[in-house]
Amino acid sequence: MNFTSDNTHIIAEPILNAILKSNKSSVTSYGGDEITKKAKEKICDLFGVDAEIFFVTSGTAANALSISSVTPPYGSVFCHNESHIHLEECGAPEFFSGGCKLIPIKGFAGKISLEGFQNAINDHPSDKYDFKPSCLSITQSTECGTIYNEKEVNELSSLAHKYNIKVHMDGARFANAISTLKIKPSKITWEAGIDIMSFGTTKNGTMSAEAIIVFNKKISKDMNLRIKRSGHLLSKMRFLSVQMDSYITDNLWINLADKSNSMANYMYQKLLSVKYIDMPWKVEANEIFVILPKEIERKLSKQDVLYHKWSKVGIKDLALNKDKEFIRLVTSYNTKKDEIDQFVAILNNIN
Repeated sequence: MNFTSDNTHIIAEPILNAILKSNKSSVTSYGGDEITKKAKEKICDLFGVDAEIFFVTSGTAANALSISSVTPPYGSVFCHNESHIHLEECGAPEFFSGGCKLIPIKGFAGKISLEGFQNAINDHPSDKYDFKPSCLSITQSTECGTIYNEKEVNELSSLAHKYNIKVHMDGARFANAISTLKIKPSKITWEAGIDIMSFGTTKNGTMSAEAIIVFNKKISKDMNLRIKRSGHLLSKMRFLSVQMDSYITDNLWINLADKSNSMANYMYQKLLSVKYIDMPWKVEANEIFVILPKEIERKLSKQDVLYHKWSKVGIKDLALNKDKEFIRLVTSYNTKKDEIDQFVAILNNIN
């Protein structure tokens, strides 16, 4: 049983079939092919906007290139203190921007509050020789599996724009958020003030395909050069593009996310019956966070189940006991109910 990440699972069959189907004859390289053109048009239709679309192979590349396009070397980027760009990308945003500074903001359950963002702006140095506030990056769904609603995104974006700060959305698990919110993608992105986003698909069924969607075209004039310079312009782009095309065709992306989210909710409901564990917040997407005694976790680690020990930053307000551990469990569209049942049975049998 592997609940470490949704990245550990297989490629969705329709997407794998689409890759194989596209592996015929020759086409124009470096994204000049019809498959790539069609995929970009479909994404624009999905979001209901004429945006600039660029395909890359990883979420880190999408985030770093997006942020660097709106942040100069002397710029600063506001982000959550548990965000992927802050903790898990090895300084990529700083590197790609030529030296920007990340400003981490504390917030419960992975979310930046309006008050927290305003306080961070107020505390930011304002001398003419200091870093320039340039970007706010929010994650949807968050690293804690929680989701920003439409009102929250609108308010954060409005505040950012008030100070001439561009807004980036890390949408590594965007499909899971839309599955829960049940709204059009536009309502939580460009209509809510998002300037640029990383549209993730790899965690939800593709082999390795991410899109940079530039809603504010004023900031995309040199993106193609940034992508080439960073080594992310694929010669055989069609094999990346066909994944994106297949992913959003016939609502596949939402169907996959629905399954993933439903498995997470199923696990959450089952775990409520386990006496010695706590869950600090309700499941909103496909990640479940569990607080359990260290001794129980030690015994669990010896069982045939994989998971991640997680940062306790997001639950510091809960005054977590030193005898407790904090773990993350992630489901995917390929997770089975009997795996969850088996996992819960293991927990119930640990003394």
